[in-house]
Amino acid sequence: MSVPTVRGIKLRLEIGAAEIPLAPLRRRAATENGDSGLRAPRIAPPTVTDEFELRPIRDIALREILSHADGGKVRVHLPLEPRTVKKGPIAIRIPEGARVVIDLRVEGGRILRDRDHTRGDIVPDLELPLGLKVRGVYLDEADGSLIADIAHFPNVNLSWLSIARLRIPGTLDGLLALLFPDHDRADDAGAAARASTAPRDADDAAAPALPVRLAELRVEARDVVPRDRELSLGQAGRIALGARTRLDIDYSKDALEIGGDIEIDDADIAGAGFSLRGLRAFGAGSAALVRDARRRELVVELRCDDAAVASGRIDLVDGSHLELGETTAENLRIALCRRSGAAQFAVDAARIDSRIAGGVVMTRVGRKTYPVRVADMEIAGRARVSDRAFDLDVEVRGARIDAESVAVPLGVARIDVRALDASGSGRFCANSRGDYAFDGSLAVNADLAGGRIVSGPFSGRLPDEGTRVSLAVARIAGGARGVTEFDASGTADVRLASGSVPVGNGHRLQFSRGAAGTLALHAIRLQSGDAWPRIDAGLHLTAAADAVIVGGAVDLPSGVGIIDAPSIALGADGTLAVHRAVVEVASAASDADDAREPSPATGA
Repeated sequence: MSVPTVRGIKLRLEIGAAEIPLAPLRRRAATENGDSGLRAPRIAPPTVTDEFELRPIRDIALREILSHADGGKVRVHLPLEPRTVKKGPIAIRIPEGARVVIDLRVEGGRILRDRDHTRGDIVPDLELPLGLKVRGVYLDEADGSLIADIAHFPNVNLSWLSIARLRIPGTLDGLLALLFPDHDRADDAGAAARASTAPRDADDAAAPALPVRLAELRVEARDVVPRDRELSLGQAGRIALGARTRLDIDYSKDALEIGGDIEIDDADIAGAGFSLRGLRAFGAGSAALVRDARRRELVVELRCDDAAVASGRIDLVDGSHLELGETTAENLRIALCRRSGAAQFAVDAARIDSRIAGGVVMTRVGRKTYPVRVADMEIAGRARVSDRAFDLDVEVRGARIDAESVAVPLGVARIDVRALDASGSGRFCANSRGDYAFDGSLAVNADLAGGRIVSGPFSGRLPDEGTRVSLAVARIAGGARGVTEFDASGTADVRLASGSVPVGNGHRLQFSRGAAGTLALHAIRLQSGDAWPRIDAGLHLTAAADAVIVGGAVDLPSGVGIIDAPSIALGADGTLAVHRAVVEVASAASDADDAREPSPATGA
């Protein structure tokens, strides 16, 4: 028996209350969403190879610092070759382990060679004929020769005895050429400029070879004040020291130690994973390079009350990076340590104020990783970064991020996001364990590019365009396993390419030609420990309804279907509750009207 077709009729179905358990989908949700958490990226430690050559580093650092010294005190230990020196009837035996220890006073780059400022000793005491004894050594003011102060005897010019041709030049540049005769300073790009301005004496010319063991040279410099204040750090950059800089330096066969007050007027520093430009700081610093038969280590530490950087870049281990604008730090500590192959570093600031000028943070959603672009923003708060841990607690102002082509698995739905942007301000915390939290005001907009929703008997397929979701997020928190807390509200301009809604007694409202409407998200709250978020929402949807046979007796041709559900609630147990919902179906009055029925999904 044929089923009669009824046109121009409207059916109305009212649903007082209905509950739909979604718990059977929980396992699927856990599977798809269990690894969807944002993970705070780690910062790569600076690379210091285990095979670094300590001796060239020591020599270059000592020469570089002392060649720029304007003033200070320098003690030089010159181990002498054991020998017997004869001059006429006088013979002097230089025993094993003997050394000349000279205390030099430097002012304006010049060595003060008078007896009041520069003196020395030869230890142990030399054995002189006739029972004579050297009480000390001073420098001849004219040519820097070593003069022995001999008790109860006229002073003797030791150079006359051919001990060392040991004439101390009148400037630090000359002294460095004496101590490091193999160093070609012409290779230094700044050497020519410094040479033209540095104090010079006639005896600064090429120094003769010394009868000393330069490999066992020791230098102790105290209160070194920079003259030409820009130092070269080689491939690591450059540093311009300020007038308040005072350095203490200890140089020996196996170690170089530098410490004191460091004022940085301007510096550009780069290493593996970071670069800083326009660095300014003042504080206490120390550096030690040690390499001997028992240990091999590099230790650097800088503490300063205030520091600033004009710009910079931080690279993260997963390909993420952040571009820094003007940045200031209070109570800053920077430490780098490498001992026998193991590198450790730490940066700790009680407060940091920075402008993030841009960057990319690779963010994991589900099982995939997507680039999230970071635009200009300001942050202020506390930061701790090390090779093993990362901890950030900052206030964020004017944050803007965006991403494209992100697939979001939600268990009951799979959403494809064409473009997402978010902006706002608030408090942001993150650490290397993968925990993160944001509290504040964050406006999120997402244009969807497809997807599928299956919530119990309800189903829908999103078209490639047209659906836009807008959220106001007050809190989001989570960890390595996913989002654990969420508090937001918003709206969605919904477009469906197709779908179905139950209308009772086993009947369904099918719409294969699309639907359009508005989803009001009054509240979305996920609390720690909940398997499902609590959602209070309302839906108004207009669909191009397909034909439906009611009760097996009446055929309603395609027409317009309206779904009005002002109260939809999802509980933490996964139960979807619908209250006071109305479904209306109006069949077309004629075949022509049926053919002209518009598609809400496309607006055609």
